[in-house]
Amino acid sequence: MAAESPISIGLGRLARTRPDVQKALFGRDQRLPMVFQYDPLMHWLEVNDEHEIVATISRLDVLTPRVRYNVHDEGGIMSYGRASRVLARFGYRIERLNELADVAGPRGPLPWSQPIPLPFLWIHGRSDATISVMGANIYPEDIETIIYRDPELARQVNSFPLSLRTDEAGTPRPGIAIELIDGVTVDDAWIAEQVDRFRDGLYDLNIDYRTTVAEFGEAMLPIVDVWPHGTGVFAADAERIKQRRIVH
Repeated sequence: MAAESPISIGLGRLARTRPDVQKALFGRDQRLPMVFQYDPLMHWLEVNDEHEIVATISRLDVLTPRVRYNVHDEGGIMSYGRASRVLARFGYRIERLNELADVAGPRGPLPWSQPIPLPFLWIHGRSDATISVMGANIYPEDIETIIYRDPELARQVNSFPLSLRTDEAGTPRPGIAIELIDGVTVDDAWIAEQVDRFRDGLYDLNIDYRTTVAEFGEAMLPIVDVWPHGTGVFAADAERIKQRRIVH
């Protein structure tokens, strides 16, 4: 339906380093979006009142046509012209994003080609993939960001889901189950370190969490459970096509 292009990658990377640009382009959602370009002659995209992407396949060479098909992905759409005008307000030229240090990757400058003025699609994540603790919405993308911005931790974790847990005092708290890479073992000190890591990371990334901590500090402290590869809540994952990110 849509594909990454050098220009869409550049927009995503710029949003990561410039929260003001992120807000102007993609709205108030604190999650960093995945950004794509799409051809409206092949896929007609709309956004409903719940900020979900609704897609109609416009091509004639499909076996199973889709009309206003909703897969419950939250995000938005934006014309190339509007993106260009927003960036211009911040002093950027959309056709020269590749020259910015903020969009360079670990291997150097972003590979570049002349941008095609197709509209943009961005996806924040699934609308039904969230837990709410004391009114604060916590997203799998938050946890994913915390894990993968630490290379050592990323090498130890195979998967994770979020859940709503209740502690011994009956207080609802965010639960994070960690599946370790096969062969990795950890101790209690490691688990305690991850509790602090996720608490601090959520405070940094998630506005809802940061606001709620002031009133419900104990309730917002994550409960972290660790499982060896393929055990516990992850025992059935070998039969799944996609990893679960929410466990009810």
